[in-house]
Amino acid sequence: MRYQVLYIIRPKPELLDALKNISEEMHNIFSEEVVLKGNESDRCSWKKEDYVARAKLYFLIELHAEYSEAEDYKALLGMGKLTLSTFDTWWTLNRYEISGDVDEVAHIEPSKISLTGNKNVDGWLASQISSVGMSV
Repeated sequence: MRYQVLYIIRPKPELLDALKNISEEMHNIFSEEVVLKGNESDRCSWKKEDYVARAKLYFLIELHAEYSEAEDYKALLGMGKLTLSTFDTWWTLNRYEISGDVDEVAHIEPSKISLTGNKNVDGWLASQISSVGMSV
C-alpha cells in the first residue's frame, strides 16, 4: 500500500549554538523547522529507515542547491560530500504517517457532538454533518 508521510526536521541545540556568529538570514534558514512530505510503500524492498535516509539526503541536497555559495553555509557544512552523518550532526528528523484527513469527516450523529462557540469551526462542523443529511 502507498501512503503519505510527513518528516519534521528540527535543528539540534548544537546547531543553534553554532549559528550564533552567522548572518541573521542564514541563521533563520538553518534554525527553522522544516516539514517534508513523501510517499512510501510497504510493497517494495524499501524499509522505513531507507525512506528516512532519503528524506535526510533530500533536505541536505536542497540546502546545498540553494545556499552552497554562501560563506556561512561553507563555514558550517564545508564543501565536502553530503552524508547522513552531516545531517545527524546538526538536525533531527521525526517521521509521521498521515492517518487521516480533517476534510474527510466520518459520520456522527449531531446529538453526539457539541458546538464549540467558534463561528468558523461550528460552521465547518455543521457543513460536515449536513453533508450526510443531518443538521446540528
